[in-house]
Amino acid sequence: MDRFIESRYDALHCWHVECELNLTKCSSRIAASSTIIRRMIWVIAPAAVLLSSCTEAGVEQQTKTLRTPVSSSAIRSVGYDEPRHTLEIEFNNGDVYEYFDVPEHVFNGLMNADSHGRYFHRHVRSASYRFRRVNE
Repeated sequence: MDRFIESRYDALHCWHVECELNLTKCSSRIAASSTIIRRMIWVIAPAAVLLSSCTEAGVEQQTKTLRTPVSSSAIRSVGYDEPRHTLEIEFNNGDVYEYFDVPEHVFNGLMNADSHGRYFHRHVRSASYRFRRVNE
């Protein structure tokens, strides 16, 4: 019986030593990862500060929304920037406007409407979304 207990003890001891080695390896990897993360923060944080200060200063972000031509007597093309929830409309007179915080279902409704101009007036213009004229 003593031999059985010794073999179990040896097996447990080996398992314990292996766990300690794995823990040491994991700790080293975590330390290395945290160093990499700290370095990334040094790169990303100044860029984020610069971006936010540009936005606060009124500097426009240069993003180009792709617009799809539509058949309408009032609207030439329509685009939607999903991450920013921004609807962009080019009117037949050449004016381009961005409408902010527009839900995607409104864009989809506009694209699928029988009359794009009528849908625009009823669901975008009358909804009083914040907007701005874009100088192209």
